[in-house]
Amino acid sequence: GKVITVNKLRKNETLFIGEQSPVVSIRAFGTQSRVNESSSDLSLKYLLLEDARILVAEEIGEPPETFTFLDYINWFSKTIGQNLARMHNNDWYHHNLYLTRNPCNVTLDCRIIDLNTVMHSLPSNVLSPYEKKNDQIATEYIVKQLCLDVQQVIDFKGLTTSKLGESLINMNNLNFIEIFKTSYENESKNKTKND
Repeated sequence: GKVITVNKLRKNETLFIGEQSPVVSIRAFGTQSRVNESSSDLSLKYLLLEDARILVAEEIGEPPETFTFLDYINWFSKTIGQNLARMHNNDWYHHNLYLTRNPCNVTLDCRIIDLNTVMHSLPSNVLSPYEKKNDQIATEYIVKQLCLDVQQVIDFKGLTTSKLGESLINMNNLNFIEIFKTSYENESKNKTKND
């Protein structure tokens, strides 16, 4: 989609924010489906993941037919690291991102949801290392769950030889947790530079 900067919106007097800080970006379209949704129905899980893969490919300007599930998990791991770090950079924490036996509080297009459990670290305005670590560990589980979900649908659909699928060996050789951690650390450093 077309990106419009906050400055351009202000200049055109389209955006009045007063004393509020605008969000980093607004996505007009997305998916409501969450990581680990429909855990037992592999046909539905495939449709949800395939829809998210195509949605993300189109959003970032990649051809969906060449944007593989591997590319999708790579993008997801990096994006969730950025999103979580941005939340933490503003002294917010979720503490309820990963729910066992339930859909996670992250959508398949990497939006953090269920914001009624998000808390600001008041009155000190400093996010404790425990709060950060709790969200980070939960997010690692989400990335692992997404990898598991994708592997299940790849096996279910027999996509191991297709352009859209990767083998179990390839999935295990790539460290998506490290991609998440690196992305989180890099975005956290951006906060330090901007302070």
